[in-house]
Amino acid sequence: RQAEELAKALGGNTTLKRLSLYNNKVGVEGVRELGKALDMNTTLTYLGLDKNRVGDEGVGEFVAQFKGNKTLRQLDLSRNEGITDAAFYALGELMCESAITHIHLLGTGISEERQESLSILQSTPLPQRRAVFEGMLIQDTQPPIDGCGMSSVVAFIRSGTAAKHITITNDGTGDE
Repeated sequence: RQAEELAKALGGNTTLKRLSLYNNKVGVEGVRELGKALDMNTTLTYLGLDKNRVGDEGVGEFVAQFKGNKTLRQLDLSRNEGITDAAFYALGELMCESAITHIHLLGTGISEERQESLSILQSTPLPQRRAVFEGMLIQDTQPPIDGCGMSSVVAFIRSGTAAKHITITNDGTGDE
């Protein structure tokens, strides 16, 4: 009920730029209502939900409701231990569909690898984010390339796999 009242007030507010709800036990229902409110809000640039009870389901609900907002730039989800790698896809979608430039995830259950992927996405200009994110998703579904050297890469490309981006780093590939 309190989250719903806050969401109603926030939806119609035209002056508030930053809202921090640190350690307020905000859970799934609360972030769902905040997502709805931010769809209407045109001034908030920072939302702090650090040390709450957001979790993977809460991230999914927030992203599902948060559609039209183009002003929120930072979302702090730090110290929400219930947020795991399962929320990676929803967070990636949020980065592609909004103007958010920073999602803070310190102290969550998201792996370093996933946090690094989201950092790359955050540093990518908005018009290119979708392509970069889709490349990350394709990479997730591809089996690793066995072997080493250029012949393995050539065989991988010839296999018809739907890769859109291949990065080869420090494997010694040269003119051999």
